[in-house]
Amino acid sequence: MSKVSVYRLLDSNRKILYYGMTNNVKRRTGEHKRDGKKFSAIEVVSTHASRQAAKKAEGARMTKFKQLKGRRPRYNKTNLGDKLG
Repeated sequence: MSKVSVYRLLDSNRKILYYGMTNNVKRRTGEHKRDGKKFSAIEVVSTHASRQAAKKAEGARMTKFKQLKGRRPRYNKTNLGDKLG
């Protein structure tokens, strides 16, 4: 089984635009670009042995973001933090 990374997309001011998880960061970066998302950088924030562990970590980051900002990141359509919280 491959490792699963939790990552975030950042704008030019290093503001978080999106949290996600993938087993292939390069492929996923290309998918975001093809979808029209505008971002300056992608940053892997943690790597996990299972999808379940990555999902839990992603949810924790989303929850923290929402607590600090009162909203989810711009490109996140669902808030996993609420589901896991």
